[in-house]
Amino acid sequence: MTSRRGVLAALFIAPQPRLNRADAPGVRTLNSLTRVTITPPKGLYRAGAASLLGALSVSVLAAVPAVADVAITDLLISEYVEGSNSNKAYELYNGTTDEIPLAGYSVELYANGATSPNNTLTFSDETIAAGATLVVYNSSAWTEFKIAGGISSTTTYYNGDDALVLKYGATVVDSIGQVGTDPGSSWAVGTAGATGEHTLVRDAAVCEGDTDATDAYAPTDDDWDVHPQNTSAYLGSHTTTCAAGAYVPAEAGEEPVEEVVVTPISAVQGSGSASPLAGSTVTITGVVVGDYQGVSGDYQLSGYFVQSLAGDEDGDDATSEGVFVYDYRNAVSVGDVVTVTGLVNEYYGLTQIKSVSSVEIEGTATVEPAAAALPQATEDQLERVEGMLVTFAQELTVSDVYDLFNFGEATLSANGRLMNPTSVAEPGEDANAVADANALNMLVLDDASAKTYDDIEEIPYGIGGEPTTADNPLRAGSTVEGLTGVVGYGYNDWRLYSNGSLAAAGEDNTAAFVDANARPTSAPAVGGDLTVASFNMLNFFETLGYGEPYCGPTADSDCRGASTEDEYALQLGKHVETVTMLDADVVGLMEVENTVDVEALDGLVAAVNEELGSERYAVLDTGLIGTDVIKVGLIYDQTTVAPTGDFAILDSSVDPNFDDTLSRPALAQTFTELASGESFTAIVNHLKSKNCYSSATGGDLDLEDGAGCYNTSRTSAAEALVEWANADPTGTGEDRTLMIGDYNAYEKEDPIDAILAGGYTSLVSGDDYSYVYYAAWGQLDYAFASAALVDHVTGAEHLHINADEVSDLQYYGDLAAWEEGTAYRSSDHDPVLVGLTLAAEEAEGGTIDDAEGTSGDEATAGGATLTVSDGSITAFARYEESELSVQDPDHSFPVGLFGFRIAELAEGASVEVTIALDDLYDTESWVLRKLIGGTYVDGPEVEFGVAGGVTTMTFVLTDGGAFDADGEANGVIVDPVGPAVADSDDDLLAATGADGVEGRLAGTLALVLAGAALVTGARRRFTLG
Repeated sequence: MTSRRGVLAALFIAPQPRLNRADAPGVRTLNSLTRVTITPPKGLYRAGAASLLGALSVSVLAAVPAVADVAITDLLISEYVEGSNSNKAYELYNGTTDEIPLAGYSVELYANGATSPNNTLTFSDETIAAGATLVVYNSSAWTEFKIAGGISSTTTYYNGDDALVLKYGATVVDSIGQVGTDPGSSWAVGTAGATGEHTLVRDAAVCEGDTDATDAYAPTDDDWDVHPQNTSAYLGSHTTTCAAGAYVPAEAGEEPVEEVVVTPISAVQGSGSASPLAGSTVTITGVVVGDYQGVSGDYQLSGYFVQSLAGDEDGDDATSEGVFVYDYRNAVSVGDVVTVTGLVNEYYGLTQIKSVSSVEIEGTATVEPAAAALPQATEDQLERVEGMLVTFAQELTVSDVYDLFNFGEATLSANGRLMNPTSVAEPGEDANAVADANALNMLVLDDASAKTYDDIEEIPYGIGGEPTTADNPLRAGSTVEGLTGVVGYGYNDWRLYSNGSLAAAGEDNTAAFVDANARPTSAPAVGGDLTVASFNMLNFFETLGYGEPYCGPTADSDCRGASTEDEYALQLGKHVETVTMLDADVVGLMEVENTVDVEALDGLVAAVNEELGSERYAVLDTGLIGTDVIKVGLIYDQTTVAPTGDFAILDSSVDPNFDDTLSRPALAQTFTELASGESFTAIVNHLKSKNCYSSATGGDLDLEDGAGCYNTSRTSAAEALVEWANADPTGTGEDRTLMIGDYNAYEKEDPIDAILAGGYTSLVSGDDYSYVYYAAWGQLDYAFASAALVDHVTGAEHLHINADEVSDLQYYGDLAAWEEGTAYRSSDHDPVLVGLTLAAEEAEGGTIDDAEGTSGDEATAGGATLTVSDGSITAFARYEESELSVQDPDHSFPVGLFGFRIAELAEGASVEVTIALDDLYDTESWVLRKLIGGTYVDGPEVEFGVAGGVTTMTFVLTDGGAFDADGEANGVIVDPVGPAVADSDDDLLAATGADGVEGRLAGTLALVLAGAALVTGARRRFTLG
């Protein structure tokens, strides 16, 4: 950098008696002469030598000539502001005695080492008065930088590593930085600062500009006064100690004419992963095959892709014929033939041309798309077509839509969706090989939009070629064939830009997907008489305030779940639809709020029952479980099952190998099916997640084998869980056990191996899924059956309402309102549903004579016989009175209850039911009553008789009628019944034998729906009424 300060006086003078160190600091004896280097005060720069020495009381030899005065005769860049964000500005100062017309002047911005200007401000009829300034500012700068009389310009689009040059014609008048050099982040300015993140004010003693914009830029403390970032106080005026001279315009000169050498795009790309010409300025020619410069407020990629014309290709498959041009200022269109000059650069793996100084459009042309396919044979296969127009003729499957409404991205793969490595291979080398293969089989379809959640209203590609909207969702599993677009690379992924790419005349490249994985509208058909579901609720909290520290067992943990009433309403509505769609008899739930004095499931069950129009579901009341802010829970259909015995908890106090500071304590409860009297035990689990935290040590660290963190702790918990489950945790003697929940382990991982080794069977096939993570699918949500239960399982499947959906449909997502009141994306996990038939061919105490649904089916149980006039009896059982926990306050049930299920009826059909007791009873005091909504009411008419040593009860039930426990006209009647006697009467008469009461008597029988009554042990409180 050429120094522009006032001249220092270096004078040889005769020794003087008065001259000593006190008078002239810096004096050194040099033979008989003394050389004094005088650094005058700033106010005396550019003064004559005599004046300087006179000020220092130094006598000067007459032979030494005087220093001539230096005056300002042209414009200076007097201030440079490199503030935060768009706070950029610079100031031009006229320190002459004349007004300076700016016609012929320009300011050029050279970004990131460019040798040609990226932006240019060309003046026309503007002027700067003598002693005045002109401030040029960024249009988005703070108000204090927009000085009155100033102008805005894109030449303020600079950072600290960009050069700024003031010219008159082709002659440099002043400059900041070094053209053609990128210093990194900024150039140092003396010892006090840098061109980056500072305000620089020209020193008052600087009288002329830096006219060499290409030499090394190394200003000193004497060139600029450095101030903190965003300082604006000095803009609008400039102070100088230089003399004001007459305006002397520089010689305008002419820009040198250089011969343009066109570099083939293939040479720019090279055959490797990075360009061999990075850092060089090149000129290329080709056709625009993808235009993403920005539209309608969306800056997209801020550039376009250019591909070689057919005659310019090099014929080498290893070198790409396309390249990205980072240029949003020079408007181009798809199909334009352009000649572009700019700087070759590697931008996070993408070869590009930036700092564009010239774009010429020379007609239009087309190119044929090259062939491309997944999976890549090697990780650089798509490098060979980077920036080119290509077609994937094969069928591709959507493997992820997580970011569909965040920049418009969907991940595609060949040969179906990608599976999580440890879902299909053992952790370690095998799983890592799958991960490597997955990486070669991924392509991100990108609409090039820079818009995110709040701004996107639709995605241009979707089912049938129509945009993806609320009414036309794009789910994972959808497929597309013949996809054409431009290959790019960004954010560590190969990308395809389909919309906006070059297509044949009259065609477009909009991706037209096939809905190969339609949304389910009902639960999977798993068969059985009972169904059990497992569902991770994605942090279902009644207490609002995500991140607020007043949740958990001690009310001092950060809350999760909904932040507002609106979010809670969205979440609750989705969960209600999920529970009603599952229509399960028992539902195990994970990620339920575990806060003192709060039971979030109360709100869920109330809303579900309101939706159903009956008090069908109840909550298993466990209170707080463990110390985590979330817990597991159970709800159940009290018209079909009843809890039996107390619930049980597995935590660290039961087995130290189960670390309840990591995994949530497990919950076990035995349930009895009311229609059959058969029971099973449900165990709900939620093991520690794979996320790595500072608490992970040893085997819990991520061993880079695909299993993530905490594998050792999850495995220990699984081993403890199996041992506990096999030891009858509820004390009921029931060995038919169903373990459900979120195990946070894929199928080939150690925790699942431990459960299978403990004698349990995984019920959902290994190619199914419940969760997706970075486009890799697998099961985290399982159902495991004990050896005693597995033969009673009729089916098991996941209900795919969540993992396949766009994440923004979640209750806290920006698009949640799109699917308000639906089950879709109620969580990030898919529920699992299991079908069970607990009743064996031989019922308790008797048999079922199944006549394939013909009239007169018969079943026996506990000394009673059931016959029906239509349909097929699939279950019949007799209960003891001692099993009742909710009773009619005025009646008791002397002969117990009789639960049954009649199937294979026409929907809405009526059937005559007869129950015969193998003994004679006095039925005169028996009455017919029914429990409805927690209140006992009079029941339907019944005929009963006593004859031949048998007491009979006959009545009519209607499918979906008032006495059908499931309340649905579905071809199945479920009805636990029992005769009741008023407490004021004798409980019952002793059996009288053949000589007892004869004849048939008309009366009423207490027919009791016992779904809400047959509840024993620790159970949910009931709402009566």
